Amino acid sequence: MARQVTGWSDARERIIAAIERNEFTLFCQLITPLEPAAGKVQHYEILIRLLEEEDNLIPPGAFFPLAEEHGLLPRLDRWVVDNVLAWASRHESQDAKSSRTFFLNIATDTMSDPDFPAHVANQVKKSGLPGSSLCFEIAHGDLLTNGGDIGGFIRQIKQAGCRIALSGFGRDRVSVDLLKTLPLDFLKIDGAIVLQIGKDPMGLSRIAAIHRLANGLGIATVAEMVESDEVMAKLRELKVDYAQGFGISRPRPLAEIAAPGEQPSGAQPPDAQAPAAAR
Repeated sequence: MARQVTGWSDARERIIAAIERNEFTLFCQLITPLEPAAGKVQHYEILIRLLEEEDNLIPPGAFFPLAEEHGLLPRLDRWVVDNVLAWASRHESQDAKSSRTFFLNIATDTMSDPDFPAHVANQVKKSGLPGSSLCFEIAHGDLLTNGGDIGGFIRQIKQAGCRIALSGFGRDRVSVDLLKTLPLDFLKIDGAIVLQIGKDPMGLSRIAAIHRLANGLGIATVAEMVESDEVMAKLRELKVDYAQGFGISRPRPLAEIAAPGEQPSGAQPPDAQAPAAAR
């Protein structure tokens, strides 16, 4: 299907050329504190698009499967790291450089690349930014299937000062003992649970339990796929730390993000929005 969507005859060469020519472009989505008065800072999840002819943007679902098939996701993840740090070092205010974090989805193949943590550490040092400017987001399913290998990756990334988030939490069982062994900074609550809390009382209970667990381990919680003020209000009652979703802000070019403390622009009412891209 990805080949049909892109129409590429040689996907490997096309993706390599796009990386080398900087034809990918960075978007971001706001991760906002639910209690701004508590001093929490706005963060952003980084999303990637491919710019084609006539300024058409190809979504990740069209090219990620092809990049994975050809073993190019580690190379693409390096491009994202390099370009996020380069952008932030040029455009972020001094306050933002010391406080704001950019969440980067990380591919399974990249976590198996022994040279990737050293590349991150070198790029962080080169940028002059603190390592905490980057938070590598690991999918919950990857942790279930590759827990041992991922643990080693996390330890190396943390040595560079970077942060770690676990996304999609709550969809399946994860041993509390396993969580205790991982130095996580953020736990992202699965959007399928968040979407149902207005209709399913059990969803509220699950989110409350997840937040208590994370809070006890010193991990900040992020609710994914927040799409209404009603859900925001319920999450505030549960003391969830951050929220992310189309009810807060649509993905937009990284260059358009607001300075810390400014009201984010571009947000639209939930009924005017479409589902978010996976990455």
